[in-house]
Amino acid sequence: MRTSVRATAVHLSDQVRGAAQGHLGVKPVPTGRAAFPARTRQLTSQATPEGNQLVMSDIPRKRLSSYALATAAVASTALLLPSAPASAAPVVATTTALTSTAPSAAPISTARLRAQAAALAKAQSVLRTAASLKGRPYRYGAAGPRAFDCSGYTKYVYSRNGIALPRTAQQQWRKARKISKLQIRPGDLVFFGGSYKYHVAVYAGDGMVWHSPRSGSTVRKVKIWTTRWSAGRVI
Repeated sequence: MRTSVRATAVHLSDQVRGAAQGHLGVKPVPTGRAAFPARTRQLTSQATPEGNQLVMSDIPRKRLSSYALATAAVASTALLLPSAPASAAPVVATTTALTSTAPSAAPISTARLRAQAAALAKAQSVLRTAASLKGRPYRYGAAGPRAFDCSGYTKYVYSRNGIALPRTAQQQWRKARKISKLQIRPGDLVFFGGSYKYHVAVYAGDGMVWHSPRSGSTVRKVKIWTTRWSAGRVI
């Protein structure tokens, strides 16, 4: 009679675990004694500060009864069942709180916007003046308005727009605020050379400059022809 009850318990536990695995969409695992190695694990309940918890301990398989095997099979199926995420709501609430309290970018002040607009308008005026002198001949030491050398040309262009510059390219480099090539914008100055600047031009955008190049040439707009240049800003 006891053997029949144990066999029935094993059969029922296999059915319960098979139904649970089918519901979860997982691959069935072996049941009964075939599911356990020579040494297997026993589930026991122990009291902990968090409540009763299942604890696994190794015991020889030959010491397990059929009823114990059935109990372990049912317990292993129960371990596969997903538990309700009790902490889901607090986590979402915390995330929302962090998102809502994130600092926002500081707005640009009206004074700064006005300064940027004024600088843009000044740069456009500088470019118009530079373009208006197209074709004027180069002459060493000349600062306009009929002829120019390189620094005489930039000095004249900026003076017509209310910006005073020194006479030579090196002096203009010392006065200008140094900026990177990535920061350059139309209306800035382009200086050629290493530590000593031998030539200066007005940046026109798209890698182009207005300049008075050399003897026998005239004021013109050209592509920057070398990588050995630096940028400066006076607007």
